[in-house]
Amino acid sequence: MKQLLARRRGLTGFVAGVAVSMLVFGGGVAVANIPSSTTSTYTACVNKTTGATRVIDAQRGKTCTTSEQTIHWAKGYRYRNAWSSTVTYATQDVVTVGGSSYVAKTSSLNKPPASSATAWGLLAARGATGPAGPTGPAGQDGQDGAPGPAGPNSPSFFVNPLGGFGQTGSATTTVNGYTLTVSCSYTAPTTSITITLSRADQFNIAGGGVKGATAFSFEGDGFKGGASSYTVVAATSDSSGEGSGQVNFVAGHYGTVPNIIGHVGYGMHLTTPGLGVCPAFGSLQPTQ
Repeated sequence: MKQLLARRRGLTGFVAGVAVSMLVFGGGVAVANIPSSTTSTYTACVNKTTGATRVIDAQRGKTCTTSEQTIHWAKGYRYRNAWSSTVTYATQDVVTVGGSSYVAKTSSLNKPPASSATAWGLLAARGATGPAGPTGPAGQDGQDGAPGPAGPNSPSFFVNPLGGFGQTGSATTTVNGYTLTVSCSYTAPTTSITITLSRADQFNIAGGGVKGATAFSFEGDGFKGGASSYTVVAATSDSSGEGSGQVNFVAGHYGTVPNIIGHVGYGMHLTTPGLGVCPAFGSLQPTQ
């Protein structure tokens, strides 16, 4: 008797196990729309007393009885990395696009998730951009760049040792069409420094200076006939071969206001009998 009961219990457990593991479909074997073709979920009914479970086709309107508990579950998602237009996706596939993730509702090919609501559902939207972080520490100072070119109103400076006694030499600079030339010449027994301002057309000039301790002035208002240069004998050396001075002047194209300012400083120095130097320095600068 005990053996018979044991056999019956074993048979009952086997049948129950088969019933649960096979998940009898609504009492039959129909498999259409299981899982749901629209939601990819399974629906089952669990007997509240015995625990017997059966899968039903909820998509076709099948429901559980009052003595059963209705349960639902879905098969797991399958992550497919970033969405690609050349990949065929199946239901429950998950892809990423632009920082958001989408889950496939149906099989599809070349249907962008963000614009294909029938094929894809938004699973997780991209988060908002976070606040800017704190300002980092200042970097080290870079190397200084190369000097830029002189501007239109920059002066032209020169420092040039001119020829010595018994020789000739000159220094020249040009600004705004004016050329300033400072020359040193020797006629025994003295050395002379001359300053010449010239340009391609006529201009007026006025200025003054000091030769040693003697002041002098000059004016070139008479250049109305087309003269285009003006020369000042700035200084001659004394009997000992020494001399110094400076000249300042303004000049302008005939009929206009002055548009150039000049300054020249000079000196003559005897180093040995019959040999000396006469350096000059100064600037030529536009006024406009």
